[in-house]
Amino acid sequence: MLVYGIPSNATYDFAADVRAGLLRTGQKELPSKYLYDDVGSALFEVISRLPEYGHTRADERLLRRYADEIVERLAGRVAVAELGSGSGRKTRWLLEPFCRRQRTPYYPVEISRSALVMCERELSDIDAISIVGLEREYLDGRLEVTSYRKGGQRLFVLFLVQHDWELRPSSRSEVSGSSPKHSSAGRRSPPRSGPGKIQRATARSLRRRTRRDRCV
Repeated sequence: MLVYGIPSNATYDFAADVRAGLLRTGQKELPSKYLYDDVGSALFEVISRLPEYGHTRADERLLRRYADEIVERLAGRVAVAELGSGSGRKTRWLLEPFCRRQRTPYYPVEISRSALVMCERELSDIDAISIVGLEREYLDGRLEVTSYRKGGQRLFVLFLVQHDWELRPSSRSEVSGSSPKHSSAGRRSPPRSGPGKIQRATARSLRRRTRRDRCV
């Protein structure tokens, strides 16, 4: 698996984010992305398996139930990208039917290198898969993945929400490409893509189909 590292200005970005978060009026905040070093990534994997944390299990049930239906709706050649892949355990349910149909490139985008290593370990046994990990923030990773898409190939972008912070407006804008008041200066905007070129699946859209599966 190829892993492209975060650029060398990461230290500057970290200092700028800390400064911006501590100078906020009212509630101070720091981006949770800085918690995902090797220890933080491993800790989250443990947390996601606790009985009290039902998000991951509910997502897995939904993906297991609807994976074949989702894949059937995406005809032709498809590349799969995932923003915030973690270990990739849930994504297996979608990748396996894709790879039964054709060789499928999979681009996990993560700020945690250790999460990318876990992802490769989790998914490397799937036949006909090509894993290219990107150690990037979401927008930068999405921009790179779009440039790798071959002619006639559809890009299926997954954003499987697991955290409350990912549903907040400032976090949604980092994925959609809008520019909220709190966005970092100089952040690159994502490329514009033609209709139907980018397919998105989020846990929220799946949850709307069957609310009862939200029970732990």
